[in-house]
Amino acid sequence: MILSIAHTKGGVGKTTTAIQLATYLRVVKNIEDVLLIDADSQHSSQNAITRRNTNPDIISKDLKLNCEFFKTSDNLLAQIDLRKKNHKYIIIDIGARNSDMFRASLNISNAVLIPFQPQAFSIEAFLDEFLPLYKDAKRLGPVCKLFGFINFAEAQGSANDETKEYLENMEDIEYLDCCVGKRKSILVSTSFGRSVFEEKPKDQKACAEIENLANCLFM
Repeated sequence: MILSIAHTKGGVGKTTTAIQLATYLRVVKNIEDVLLIDADSQHSSQNAITRRNTNPDIISKDLKLNCEFFKTSDNLLAQIDLRKKNHKYIIIDIGARNSDMFRASLNISNAVLIPFQPQAFSIEAFLDEFLPLYKDAKRLGPVCKLFGFINFAEAQGSANDETKEYLENMEDIEYLDCCVGKRKSILVSTSFGRSVFEEKPKDQKACAEIENLANCLFM
């Protein structure tokens, strides 16, 4: 399965989501043939996984995670078939505003997951940029399934419900009812390339949210 995590804006949690899903498969499901592809010029995913794979505790447990960096969509398209043969799961972290990579992901992925912050106006801004990319991708061939979920969900207030209602009424993007909150444990573990399931003590709410999201996508 090829799953791309993408959005046209920065700061919505693409890298956080990509790393947590990849490490969930590696650590919780004990799947070795997982590949995380960093397609963001900031190298955030690659840097985090480098920290992971040089951690003596991770090395001793044989829980390294494969990660590669692709700078251009042409490079990704040329290499993806080979990667598919050797990996059961490929998760791609798409850089914000990299329209070529986003467009390519719509054609090569089985699914694209789009994190949305609980702000209706940010969804409208996303659609203004996304719809032209989506139409271009459809001209090139079949496009994958699109999923959206609420990331950095608010602990209280009406923003989550308002955003949920907005997403449920979208035509091309299927809403996944599996919010992930704005949790320090997720941000800290991600920066070191770790799963929230590897943290001590465990943040049980964070673990439940990541597992729920993974189950919606992979089960």
